[in-house]
Amino acid sequence: MKIRLLVVTLAFGLGGLIALVALQWKLDLGRFAESPQRLTVALGTRGIVGAGRAVVGFVAEGDGKAVLELKCAAEKTTVELLPGATAEEICGVRVRLIGFAGGFEAGEPARVALEVSWEG
Repeated sequence: MKIRLLVVTLAFGLGGLIALVALQWKLDLGRFAESPQRLTVALGTRGIVGAGRAVVGFVAEGDGKAVLELKCAAEKTTVELLPGATAEEICGVRVRLIGFAGGFEAGEPARVALEVSWEG
């Protein structure tokens, strides 16, 4: 009985790990990401970009600008971008604001569409 329980537990664990890896690959996340990476970030949330090089967060909006926070082990920087503008390289990545992608309906959080590029 104990061996059967062990086998079932290992099977579910392995199945979950395979599903997680497949999901990351399909959604272009983590180390599977390729440059340029496109993503949509809702106000108050973050996303891992640049194959794990940085975390980008959408912290505020105003006057047609998006305020983004880029964080990595070495630094934490806040940038303001207009649609179409690209920030200087921070944490080894460059972030371009494609535009705003939501927040127009009542109760829907504002979102920004971003393109992140990096070398290597």
